[in-house]
Amino acid sequence: MDDLFNFNETPPAVTQTSPPPQSID
Repeated sequence: MDDLFNFNETPPAVTQTSPPPQSID
């Protein structure tokens, strides 16, 4: 679950490279 919180804290640049939290679920 920590990954989901950290994902929100990460900059938008990382969001483009990595899949959205929904995909992780």
